[in-house]
Amino acid sequence: TAGIMLDHSNGWRGGVLGGAMGAILGGALGQIANDAAKQAAQSNQTVQYTNGDQTIQVIPQGKTKNGCETITIKYYQDGQIVKKVTKELCPNQY
Repeated sequence: TAGIMLDHSNGWRGGVLGGAMGAILGGALGQIANDAAKQAAQSNQTVQYTNGDQTIQVIPQGKTKNGCETITIKYYQDGQIVKKVTKELCPNQY
């Protein structure tokens, strides 16, 4: 809808603008998740960021045998979980 608001006279161009804005915002969300993951791994504490109706929560699960930290990242939209990812972060990644 943002693209339509920016260029209501040309739907195609508005759609492209809206898609580009979504990609930028999605990229920012990914960067926030990466930063939160690093913070959670370093502090061994849950880290949570909220921006409007979107929330990212990173929960450390403990160290692996190779010294990496297992973390779970939960993505929420309007208070509902929409994605859950578990991955390892090794010290050289944070």
